[in-house]
Amino acid sequence: AEGILDNRAAQVRFIQELAKGTNSLIRKGLLEVEKAGFLNTSYLKLTEKGLELLENEGLEILDRDSDNGLLLPEKIPAKRLFFNPDDLKRIMMLEDSLQEEKLLKIRARLEKRNLPRGITAILHGPPGTGKTESVFQMARKTGRKIMKVEISETKSKWFGDSEKIIKEIFSKYKRSLYSCDKFPILLFNEADAILSRRKDIDLSGVAQTENAIQNILLEELENFEGIFIATTNLISNLDAAFERRFLFKIGYEKPATTIKQKIWQDRIPSLSATESLELAKSFDLSGGEIENICRKILIEEVLHDDKVTFQKILEFCRTEKFIPAKRNHIGFGKL
Repeated sequence: AEGILDNRAAQVRFIQELAKGTNSLIRKGLLEVEKAGFLNTSYLKLTEKGLELLENEGLEILDRDSDNGLLLPEKIPAKRLFFNPDDLKRIMMLEDSLQEEKLLKIRARLEKRNLPRGITAILHGPPGTGKTESVFQMARKTGRKIMKVEISETKSKWFGDSEKIIKEIFSKYKRSLYSCDKFPILLFNEADAILSRRKDIDLSGVAQTENAIQNILLEELENFEGIFIATTNLISNLDAAFERRFLFKIGYEKPATTIKQKIWQDRIPSLSATESLELAKSFDLSGGEIENICRKILIEEVLHDDKVTFQKILEFCRTEKFIPAKRNHIGFGKL
């Protein structure tokens, strides 16, 4: 209203008319008010009549999904993932909960018991264990759009901007609920920086900003009405206040030998069972690291127009880890 009307009284009256549904734009069927089921928030929405009127005037209406950066499930490539049995059970429980029919039943029962209806989960484990990719595959299988947030992008060099960015992310997600036929997934990827233990308040502006961001996140998750999933590599540093905010806490361990063998066979079908087992036993690699090696193999084959030998694969495995070679110290030693 401030951008439309200069007079404060007129601004208040305009907002009240919108809230009551008596504004002329609403009465003429150009706007409608959508009430959210959380935080007493309402949103204005153009009706079909309003959209048609603007389009007839030559104004282009942007796709709300593209504005919010939503990734469509049909755009996600199918990918086979392999997990240790115990990890897989917990992952499948979350995936089953996101199936539309089951999710609606879950939400109805939670509401009946006066419990929060949102689905919140934290996926934790070493890098390369499939946390982020498993969220993508859940979205693909359950037909849900994803709003992916790289937490590093929310870190701003300008004081105060980070809080605004976090608030806007949640505002965008809430608005997206009206353009999606199913609850989309809000994914906070590599969220270590904003889930770690809060710092003691001191004179540091950085510490105060980080604490402010965490307080915003805690407040938003308290009565979250959608699907929120965060991934982190550092669960041991999780702030205690976040523990009860996450309904699902799923650990991803490095794959056992049998699982690594399956990954090798899936990624490089030309390997024999003996070769894939040797690779699985000899190298402590995550699924992500195995995938890196497979990419190197493809590059090598393109560059040299020839199939990569098993010895070359072994060499790639040895160099995948950044293990420095032993070196002699320069200086005085014992005689």
